Amino acid sequence: MKGFDDYDMPWTQQAEAYRIDDRHVMNSGESKINYEESQTTPEGKIIWVNTSKIPLRNKNNEIIGVLGTYEDITERKIARQEHQKRYDQLKTFNQLSVDRELKMVELKKEINLLYKLDGKKSRYTLPGDINNEEVK
Repeated sequence: MKGFDDYDMPWTQQAEAYRIDDRHVMNSGESKINYEESQTTPEGKIIWVNTSKIPLRNKNNEIIGVLGTYEDITERKIARQEHQKRYDQLKTFNQLSVDRELKMVELKKEINLLYKLDGKKSRYTLPGDINNEEVK
């Protein structure tokens, strides 16, 4: 917005960080494209935005300012965090299930060994067993 600086905007809390970022773009002449940062709304709520900044140049190719754009990605970020949380829960559940199954296979091997030591037919057919026909 022409005639305003970051300290005049609702994101006053982040103004200094934004100005440092703007100065970096102006001093380096390099754009910063599609990065995430937080921002304060006029109501004081913290949101997440996807930001891009490019140096503005005059007809002599001198940098005279910064053009910045942002898109509110708060809902997307929250959804991504929820997705990650669910993924982590499923991953934990899966690992517990796999560990349980591996433990069960080991217990069944021990039971089969005890049956064999007692001269009896194995109780369980396990992966890799081809001689046992009974499956329980």
